[in-house]
Amino acid sequence: MEDEIETTKKIARRLIIAFKEFDVHGFPLKEQDKLREILDDAIVESTHISGSDLVHQREHFVVVSEHVLKLISITGTTKTLYQDFCPMYNDGKGAVWISETKAIKNPYFGAGKMLHCGSIQKVIN
Repeated sequence: MEDEIETTKKIARRLIIAFKEFDVHGFPLKEQDKLREILDDAIVESTHISGSDLVHQREHFVVVSEHVLKLISITGTTKTLYQDFCPMYNDGKGAVWISETKAIKNPYFGAGKMLHCGSIQKVIN
């Protein structure tokens, strides 16, 4: 994984579009409000990623990852996903991210610095 700030900004802009286009209407009314709140927060965090430097991108990616986990807990998934965890990020507080592969590619330390630090915390089906 490379530390590609501009690529990350482009991906964040695509995430914003996906979050805005997510249709909550197929879910029970009680869940729709939760989904809207999560999506709104994810849009705010993704907007920060789309316009910031690498350090701030990573800080906001932590929160986006948490929002995506909340979305998945409500909506489910048709893919096998991996909830990965880096115990060293954020001064040892750690952070999670979602991956489609078993291979650990740590987005919090990235290229040249502990790229493979972390472990699969949970398999999500």
